[in-house]
Amino acid sequence: MKLLQLSKTDCGKAWLSNFDTADRVAARSLLDSLLLLNRDEVSELIQEQLLTLASERSGKRKSVALYAEREFQEKQLFTTEQIKLPNGLTRERAIGKKGPPSVQPIRGGRRVGSEGLISSLISQAVKKHSGIFINTPGPDRFRSKHNPISTIAIVTDFIGSGNRVLSMLDKLWNLRTIRSWHSTKLIDFVVIAAAATSDGAAVVGSHITHPDVRVGRTVPTLSSSKFDRHCSDWEELLGKFAEDHPDDEYVWGYEHSAAMVLFNYGIPNNAPSILWKAIGAIKPLYIGNAPAELSPLFWSGSKREQVERAAQERGHELDSTIDVKEQMILLVLQELRGRFTHKKQLDKKVRELSERLSLPANDIVEALSVAYLKNLIEANGRLTDKGYDELRAQSISRERDIVVPTTKKPYYPIALRASKVPSSTHRSKERS
Repeated sequence: MKLLQLSKTDCGKAWLSNFDTADRVAARSLLDSLLLLNRDEVSELIQEQLLTLASERSGKRKSVALYAEREFQEKQLFTTEQIKLPNGLTRERAIGKKGPPSVQPIRGGRRVGSEGLISSLISQAVKKHSGIFINTPGPDRFRSKHNPISTIAIVTDFIGSGNRVLSMLDKLWNLRTIRSWHSTKLIDFVVIAAAATSDGAAVVGSHITHPDVRVGRTVPTLSSSKFDRHCSDWEELLGKFAEDHPDDEYVWGYEHSAAMVLFNYGIPNNAPSILWKAIGAIKPLYIGNAPAELSPLFWSGSKREQVERAAQERGHELDSTIDVKEQMILLVLQELRGRFTHKKQLDKKVRELSERLSLPANDIVEALSVAYLKNLIEANGRLTDKGYDELRAQSISRERDIVVPTTKKPYYPIALRASKVPSSTHRSKERS
């Protein structure tokens, strides 16, 4: 499978012309290492996670309040009033049937950015799961006697540094009513993101509300281990740019998040500014929607093509006659390092593998699940003797790069089927 390269397009070549010949090699490798995500894939990743969340809900307190992640100028997310108590003191109380207003167009225009996409997906989810999801409700809806809300879910397309989601969580936490409900375990928090950097997801997960952070795909950063051979060259390239433009605070992306990702509907400011910002003689790769010529690169391809691309990027050669799910498990077994004894460790491991292999988290979870049920790994992620046997049967060594050679008589290591994650490593708990 021959990978399409961004640097070979007219758009990529025009961007590379920004740099001197000496810097062009580093710029080219940076460009071709970016993760490309299109609007459809972002939508699918969010829809999958909303579907999973809906399937977990049961009981009287199954309702979930959905809010699109966005910026708010107000200190608090809801309106409050002061209630006078019998003892003469007053108490703050969040009120209102409706939550924050819907997303407004940017600068009076017609486009509303990624928030518009998220709001649309939320509306669709509410229609599909009307008995569970509620679109941007106010505090009064949480107090319903018939179907009270027990979970607040913030939905976003991308978590870079995590600051925007943290700000929204803070604006909820600033409300005495929310703090009271949380302390008495009447509500909990979920954050759903189509994609996120590992650091950004970890920062959000450490918020005082202890949200359950669910990420569809993990976005690599400049310092990701998968880029070890390029990292120093990229640091030197950006360092030169920083010296020439000392006023640019986004050389390594917003808050130095250095996200290696492009969306076909825009480049986030978490990515290095040389990709999206016009400074001096530097022209951005593109502004707003990606040029039509880049559409083929943003298409993620079939599941087999995704796995083959992941293997190729990691320097592995896969037997094309092997079932794609078997290929996936072999890749995950080879890359699996460390142990996970509880949900947070498992979530971190899934994010690591998603980042390293550039594959959706759900595919990683399924591969781990099937590997566990087939006794290829233990519940804590340790490879069993059978797991090592499967790798050896394909001439794969854990001490070197994976190589799955094509043979005249292909070896089929296991009969695979989709299955649930074992209870000891389940990624999420049912809520009531």
